[in-house]
Amino acid sequence: MTPLRLGILGYGFATQTFHAPVVAGIPGLELVAISSRDPAKVHADWPAVQVHATPQELIARPDLDLVVVPTPNDSHYPLARDALRAGKHVVVDKPFTVTLAEGQALVRLAREQQRVLSVFHNRRWDGDFLTLQALLRSGELGRIVHLDSHFDRFRPQVRQRWREVAGPGTGLWYDLGPHLLDQALRLFGWPLGLTLDSASMRDGAVTDDWFHALLRYDGLRVTLHVSALSAGSDLRFALYGTRGSWLKHGLDAQEDQLKAGGRPSWPPQADWGRDTGRSTLTRADGDTLATLDWPLQAGGYGAYYAGVRDAILGRGPNPVPAEEALEVMALIELGRESARARAVSSRAVRARFGLIAALRIETPMALKATIFKAALQIADMDRGLYADHQVTLARHPSETDERMMVRLLAFALNVPADDHRGALEFAKGLWDTDEPELWHKDLTGQIEHWIDVGQPDDKRLMKACGRSSRVTAIAYSASTPIWWAALANKVTRAGNLEVWQIPAEQSQALAALAQRGMQLQVTVQDGTVWVGDGARSVEITPQRLYPA
Repeated sequence: MTPLRLGILGYGFATQTFHAPVVAGIPGLELVAISSRDPAKVHADWPAVQVHATPQELIARPDLDLVVVPTPNDSHYPLARDALRAGKHVVVDKPFTVTLAEGQALVRLAREQQRVLSVFHNRRWDGDFLTLQALLRSGELGRIVHLDSHFDRFRPQVRQRWREVAGPGTGLWYDLGPHLLDQALRLFGWPLGLTLDSASMRDGAVTDDWFHALLRYDGLRVTLHVSALSAGSDLRFALYGTRGSWLKHGLDAQEDQLKAGGRPSWPPQADWGRDTGRSTLTRADGDTLATLDWPLQAGGYGAYYAGVRDAILGRGPNPVPAEEALEVMALIELGRESARARAVSSRAVRARFGLIAALRIETPMALKATIFKAALQIADMDRGLYADHQVTLARHPSETDERMMVRLLAFALNVPADDHRGALEFAKGLWDTDEPELWHKDLTGQIEHWIDVGQPDDKRLMKACGRSSRVTAIAYSASTPIWWAALANKVTRAGNLEVWQIPAEQSQALAALAQRGMQLQVTVQDGTVWVGDGARSVEITPQRLYPA
């Protein structure tokens, strides 16, 4: 197989420590170019790589398949834009961009160019985070009520580097916040509320070097904490459930291995990513608590670039679609709004957010929605339904294309044959907890069918079952098994409930069909769904979780 040829923009810390050593070990990827004003520095580590004086010179190379953008945060958008316009596939380091609007523009451009756009959220492949995900899936700790996620260090001196000077996209909320937010989103989905408190604590600091964020979920709280003045405290994760707790101390080992000059292969060698930090599980054993050492999985950043390779070659899904990074950017902006509101605490601000002391951002619809239109040609042979529908969807910036397209799929699979008993309509479920994503009301206003998309909790589903003749929940993310394991025993009394899962790779493929104006053919036969736009087709196999 001819390897994909790859170029990296800049040779700063991120390139030296993470990108270059990791991509060099991935079969099927060839690092051929780096842009830098210091060729000697590059050639000391990578003597065979061609060095270009400017990013634009590297982007202009016609022989490159993939361009990586691990440059200062405020340059992510223009450099990624230029690389996409040049016909390259693109990886952008976190944070995706400085603003949500910039991220949305890149997503649209990548679709127009039909190129893979991915964001380097490498902390998904930290060994302790992989262990945390497995622990949640196991149900070992019962119902989870609190996750405390830390990324603390002791760096008392303010250094002269772009991350620590005043400017767009600098400070720890933009530097480490994306890691912790992305992990929370992968575990628990979109929060109901977000509160951020941030500050500059070190002498001479001009950007935030401390923050504490609270993400509110129904029956669950997630706290994210980062400090540059944390000496002697190495807590990374504390996970609390109704049956016990798990504590992990120390950061993932891979960064230190890479800083020491390690160059991992893929698949990784046996000693790569082995975490020696303390990991303990405490569980109730009758009336006493028993604590035991809990094994940690090995981390593997190479999985990310192996996934990017496969996505470009059409052999697998994008490991971190840019649409998922938009969720992080929406929370980054909502957090900044929350922090600003706390800083100017006044009666008017408190009234706006409905709080007295701790202000939080609750309403995603504070940001402007984008209108999408879809012409659907439905041929549902399982229901004997053949119809055309003109559909309008309002997509808020906090909603990904994946979620929007699952909403559209839910419409196509549940729209009635006629409107004699009322119509199926999109509701306000994303920002109004009293409404679902879609509902079918009869002519008297009675709810015939309530349809939720995502991972609603048991209280919401049981309440919906009391309000509607029929309730359907459609889950779609990779974390669905964790959500359902915690929920399944709580909805057994619901006789009018159905729960379905769309495999994550299929919902991600469906997201690729999203356009402001869509003409889609939806065909259903024997439980399998095909959605196509004339040029591409996605096969979807919904799996029923309840009733089993």
